[in-house]
Amino acid sequence: MEKINKILIVAALAVFLVFVVSPIATFAAGPAAVNLGSAGDFVVLAKSGISTTGSTSITGDIGVSPIAATAMTGFGLTMDSSNTFSTSALVTGKAYAADYTAPTPAKMTTAVSNMEAAYTVPPEEQARLRLN
Repeated sequence: MEKINKILIVAALAVFLVFVVSPIATFAAGPAAVNLGSAGDFVVLAKSGISTTGSTSITGDIGVSPIAATAMTGFGLTMDSSNTFSTSALVTGKAYAADYTAPTPAKMTTAVSNMEAAYTVPPEEQARLRLN
């Protein structure tokens, strides 16, 4: 009789774990995160330009490529002495463009390439690829 009680207790515990605890601990998986590579370093990244009317407040870096800095309009950009980035009173961060001094052009080319790859590669493929 004692052996039967132990079997019933084990069976009841198994049923409890499978039907009560397991559903509570199971979470639905959302879509896979998209790897942005170095495009993730920018809060605004564009190939054709970035414009503002002056009432903008951006926190983070912005950039354009393959176009020149003149495609960032309305920001009142001030070039840093290194000529690798510029600043603006409207941007808490830095502004980058493809026509700035090296290594900025390579940085921008890579970021835009990573942006395009992230946009065109489905999330399920992201695990297979390594975007730099």
